[in-house]
Amino acid sequence: MKRKLGAVAIMTMMAGLLIGIGCNSDSCPECDSQSECSSSLSALGYAMRQGKAAETTPAPEPKVEASVPAIPVESPKPAVETAPATPPPAPAVKEEKKRTPAEELNGRWVAIRVIEADKIVFTDKEPNIDFRDESRISGNSGINTIGGQYTAPENGKIKFDNMISTMKAGLQPEMDFERKFNNALTKTVSYKVTEEKLFLYDADGTELMVLQKH
Repeated sequence: MKRKLGAVAIMTMMAGLLIGIGCNSDSCPECDSQSECSSSLSALGYAMRQGKAAETTPAPEPKVEASVPAIPVESPKPAVETAPATPPPAPAVKEEKKRTPAEELNGRWVAIRVIEADKIVFTDKEPNIDFRDESRISGNSGINTIGGQYTAPENGKIKFDNMISTMKAGLQPEMDFERKFNNALTKTVSYKVTEEKLFLYDADGTELMVLQKH
């Protein structure tokens, strides 16, 4: 405001000087005519009007644009990995109970091969062994009925003891076979049961006899 008042005062003073001395031909030899003086006054008056108009016309207020609030941008959420479905537990496998020697040997076994004999020879009954319980056996050796005891402290181990027999006689081939059959039982120290067959072995692991379960 003070700057505008100062400009108006300066213009007023200049106008006074022009009026007082500007258009006097004695003091201003350059002014040859009245028109030049009038032109100067007119220009000064125009400048004064412009200054006054600029003074009275208020300067336009700066336009303040309303700020638009920023819209927050959500950061993408990490993908959630789904855990694979847990497979159902496998059905429990029922463990087969290991049989005892008595359970494994139980039953009647008929001789199908005797290593020392060329063939199976008998009079009335097929040579066989019948495991009755955990310690006793009975059977037939081809001519005579036999009986006795056995021990099987663990699977695969066996021993025949206290064997007895009737005293019937027979033909020589049957009697030879019966002797070899009884010798095989005496030498047996181990056995194996597989596919319904009973294998008897001596101390060296040599096969002595093979019997089929009936």
